[in-house]
Amino acid sequence: MRPNKPVNASIVPSGANMKKSFFFAFTVVIAVGCTPVMQVTQFDSKTGSATTTTYAPYFNTRTMLVPDRVGIDLVVDLEKKVVPGVYQVQRSLGALGPGDSDAMGLFTAYVHNLTTAPQTLTISAMSHEHQNAIAAPAIVELKPDSYEKVVLGRVCIFSYATELKVQIVYSVDEKSLVKDLTVRRETPAQIEASVARWKGRKKNVPEFFLD
Repeated sequence: MRPNKPVNASIVPSGANMKKSFFFAFTVVIAVGCTPVMQVTQFDSKTGSATTTTYAPYFNTRTMLVPDRVGIDLVVDLEKKVVPGVYQVQRSLGALGPGDSDAMGLFTAYVHNLTTAPQTLTISAMSHEHQNAIAAPAIVELKPDSYEKVVLGRVCIFSYATELKVQIVYSVDEKSLVKDLTVRRETPAQIEASVARWKGRKKNVPEFFLD
């Protein structure tokens, strides 16, 4: 879990989405270090009620790359630096452009060796919307029953997305493989539940990567 402490600054992008009797309002709360925490408020015009969902400032998925041998815990941190107050002024003046909903996603892979023998994994590409996050193949040397952190790179992502479609191209034992991943942006409650479930437990096991 990555706690964030919001400060008193919010961003409301223009254009709420209408759907049946509901419409949605997006708010990005600027936290420490200019990290955006997204809040989505859903209004029901029939009942007059509203529900607000808060999402973390990062996306995550865990999956097996090689059954019973190699797993990956992929984290995409959302990086969007916003100066409090400036957005509201720009919006009031109609000065916002199409890039205001864009952010950078920092791709970091935690590659796990689930076996008692060394493993070698080569990541040749990791892409989102046809943008490759890595400039050159990353060769990951894994010691027995261990993991390695690999910072892959950055690509442009949508600030208000709740999931990203990512493709990874990799090779093991000279065999090239391709896998499509759905990297999700979770709520604090979902993150806390996962942390509680795995607290004090061994994570180099196949069950940890069943996303």
